[in-house]
Amino acid sequence: MTTSDESVKLRSIYVGDSPDNLLHTAAAVIGDVETNGGNNLPSHDDNKDVKEDLDESADEPITLPESTHTLFFTQPICSLSVGYAVGIVILSSLCLFMALFDNLYSDSSPDNPLAIPEGVGRAVRGAQYLAIFITLIMEEEIPTGIVLLRTISYDSFHAKFPNRSYKKFVAAALLRIFLGYAFLVNVYIILAQATGVLEIFYDVLALQFIQQLDDIGFNIAV
Repeated sequence: MTTSDESVKLRSIYVGDSPDNLLHTAAAVIGDVETNGGNNLPSHDDNKDVKEDLDESADEPITLPESTHTLFFTQPICSLSVGYAVGIVILSSLCLFMALFDNLYSDSSPDNPLAIPEGVGRAVRGAQYLAIFITLIMEEEIPTGIVLLRTISYDSFHAKFPNRSYKKFVAAALLRIFLGYAFLVNVYIILAQATGVLEIFYDVLALQFIQQLDDIGFNIAV
């Protein structure tokens, strides 16, 4: 087998590999050609098996969350479903921002803009730290949006939904992340202003209900 044949074989086997793997592979092939005449190189059957594995991974189903955010890119833009999703988003956003406005400006003063009380009890202080941990577990919009953007690429999205817009999918995921951060900002301001233990948990549960309106609205519509 000539050197040109080996180079053709190398390209046919390792095309599409990462740069680091290509460097290691090229060094191994050169050494094999010099010592064994290239007899230990992977065969085309091995390359076929790798290609079949890649095809199988490409055929894996895409799981979309059961939320009104999903309607933004799976339904026509002028449909009733998208109008319903827009209404849920407006309702959630208004509730979150009215709560934020009320918490920031109801009892604020120039010396204490966040209206943080002084001398709260140890039980309240402990509940505040506990509520921070609970909200980090309960908050699901931010990790869901990030996972969707990370796992669903442009190619895989169009392979499954050839008639859908990937830009709408990205916008819906970013909207989900934005509402998740709005929820966290509200929660942490409420925790800082709290003066009672039950007040903390009631307010956190109320905000959590607002955050889940997209899931609740989707289940009602279905």
